[in-house]
Amino acid sequence: MKTKTLNVVMIATTTKTNLVLSAFNTLFLSPPMEVKNTDKYQCLCFTSNDKFEENDWVTDGKTISQVIYLNVDDSDMDEYRKIEATTNPELKLYVAETLASASGYSKKTNDILIPQIPQSFIESYIKAYNEGTPILTVDVEMFALNAHGSESFSPEIFGKYGYKIKTNSSNEVIVVEPKIPIYEIFQNNNKVGIFFTQQLANRVNSFLKEPKFYTKEEVILLVTNAFKAGYERSDSGYPNTDNHTKPNIEKFIQQNL
Repeated sequence: MKTKTLNVVMIATTTKTNLVLSAFNTLFLSPPMEVKNTDKYQCLCFTSNDKFEENDWVTDGKTISQVIYLNVDDSDMDEYRKIEATTNPELKLYVAETLASASGYSKKTNDILIPQIPQSFIESYIKAYNEGTPILTVDVEMFALNAHGSESFSPEIFGKYGYKIKTNSSNEVIVVEPKIPIYEIFQNNNKVGIFFTQQLANRVNSFLKEPKFYTKEEVILLVTNAFKAGYERSDSGYPNTDNHTKPNIEKFIQQNL
């Protein structure tokens, strides 16, 4: 899976959004909470350092603007970053479409909302901000392009025509769950036995030349399947923990990491 790391920026806005900052520097959602005169609406933006073009939305971390005309020698834009996704419902791209008819060709301008930030991330951001540790970066999924600019399903040309940030059917970017070191999941996961956890963690670390990161779901699946592969079956059909076969576990881990 191809991912891209984006910066997370919170910006005050006059547009009514569901993200609000109180006078006490506490974030909350509205609704359900009521907005007071001293509160300020906020919007979140995922930004990148990618080159932006005319029609793109950009921010300097304080304001948001759309690039109408881009002067290649304009150094005033050095502080601006391209907005890849946002919670602001007013940021739209204007895309011209050529229509063919019996009387000739005509042009139509479509207003396309730029990718949105999912509600689940907004809630996570609120929690982290109110705890004093705001989220500064985020990873999102990408997909490979083909020669026509649409999604490619041919592995042999992945990357040849570049990548684009992936969105779901609701036009929301797909945020990748933060990954933590595999040994931390082993230490904190109570779904497997302590002995087996230590043995498997040691085997995994012995095969890794440098730290590797997995989601919790990926590790649980690895542990479950390695457990099945690592133990022989007794005549009764139940796992025989007395016949613990390390070679099976080692082979399984090497093939599935």
